[in-house]
Amino acid sequence: MSATKGSRTKAIWTGAITVALAAVVLIGFGLAGPLFRPSVPASTNIGSAQGPEAAKGLYDRALAAQQSGDTTRALALARAALAASPSNQAAQELVTVLTAGSQERSTRPNTPPASTAATKTQVPAGDAVWLKPIANLRGLVPSSYPDYSIGMPSTMKGDVSVTGVPDNPNAAVSNLLWAVHDFKTEAKAKAFVTKTSKDIYSEGGGLVQVDGIKGYYGTDGTRLATVAYVRGRYVFELIITVSKPSGLDSLKPVAVGAASAFVDAPAK
Repeated sequence: MSATKGSRTKAIWTGAITVALAAVVLIGFGLAGPLFRPSVPASTNIGSAQGPEAAKGLYDRALAAQQSGDTTRALALARAALAASPSNQAAQELVTVLTAGSQERSTRPNTPPASTAATKTQVPAGDAVWLKPIANLRGLVPSSYPDYSIGMPSTMKGDVSVTGVPDNPNAAVSNLLWAVHDFKTEAKAKAFVTKTSKDIYSEGGGLVQVDGIKGYYGTDGTRLATVAYVRGRYVFELIITVSKPSGLDSLKPVAVGAASAFVDAPAK
């Protein structure tokens, strides 16, 4: 009897020890599993994560500007958000709302100035055409650009824009956006470049030449850069988006070259 009882006791202890060891092994693998999983380099997430994140930050700033009453700045920020992430529906809707608002304001009757001579805009003779309304703004943005696929222009009264996506998916530039804005007066057009463009794209800012016309180049310090210049009452604005948040300054010649794709004269 005692021998049998001892054998049973030994068996019970052996089984308990086996179960305990199995549990330790399983727990050990459960804890160690995450430590041995291959990590994904952070750089592989730059294109997918930082595009929408950058767009969200710009969109939030656009909303804040809209709420403060600065619709010009709000529109510029909304367009920058759209350039950072073309699929951002909220940014697209905000651009539409703000553009429609600017149209409404532009159609309100204005009190004529006391002296038209005192307010007459002075521009070079060759640029006089840019002081007049242009019926077909679509004709000012490029319909093609080397190594890029150009989409359909988006137009509203006084505003046109078109995007270009590189044919090479590994290109440093992930998106180009050409836009022309009618500010009705040369003074307002210049104010947009000297204030809004220089404020949003304040990093590495400086003067550039686009087909002999003085313009401004600057970056937001992360993924966006702009080239903007004035012709009469119109602002010609290029927004360039890079696939990685580096090397914006080195892409200045690329941005200036893309800005040169704007049409030099309106169709007659």
